[in-house]
Amino acid sequence: MMSFGSLSLKRVARGRMEIVEIVGQAKHGVTMPLRCRVEDGSIYYVKGPSAGYSSLTKELVCGRLAHAFGLPVPEIAVLTVPRAFRGIGGAERLGLGPVFGSKEIPQAFEVSYSDLADIPDQIAKQILFFDRWILNADRILSKAGGNPNIIRSRDGFFVIDHHNAFDPDAGEADFWKTHMFGGLRERSIDKAFQVQFSDCCAICLEAWDDIIGAVPERWLYIDDLMTVECQPELAAMRAILDRVNEAEFWSWI
Repeated sequence: MMSFGSLSLKRVARGRMEIVEIVGQAKHGVTMPLRCRVEDGSIYYVKGPSAGYSSLTKELVCGRLAHAFGLPVPEIAVLTVPRAFRGIGGAERLGLGPVFGSKEIPQAFEVSYSDLADIPDQIAKQILFFDRWILNADRILSKAGGNPNIIRSRDGFFVIDHHNAFDPDAGEADFWKTHMFGGLRERSIDKAFQVQFSDCCAICLEAWDDIIGAVPERWLYIDDLMTVECQPELAAMRAILDRVNEAEFWSWI
């Protein structure tokens, strides 16, 4: 049976934790997150406006969707940057508004090709379907290397980095060919899988208002005057997710 994540998705607009220290640069990540300490002493990987507001929105929405979906994901949060950080090295990448944070998993490392055999099929299928649902083709791994966006620790495997989700150019054929779990499509996905995951998606969509309620308004616009909306808009993201209710979406089974 699939284990669902907690669906008590609280808004995080109030009571945001403040960053108190920039610890350093993350070792991995195209968007160059910073390791930051927050007021409760925890370490978060933080992305600010330099990563793009649309990227921050997708990270938060997909992280909360993944949690509701039952995927193992690090704790995520919207954090604040104190004005006192102006002039500190790296602070210019954080700006002064709300930023995205993903809590550090102790002693975690990026998975390699040799780790694939240890990932349970059920989790692999969940990840594969979730990525297809949110149009995320950015999870690639072969003997030659890649960009798995999965980390491993003594507590298990965790899914990270969804800034490339909701990509309308994530073509069907290329997705199955390049996704690190694409081979599961033919050997272990059937109609029973469809029923199971349809129910899971329905639970996520019921929580949609709570999920997007956590998104800071500033992130929805390109400019500081908030006159030009980022793409894709939240409504466009929801339309992509609603594909799961159409017969065509399941034609690959």
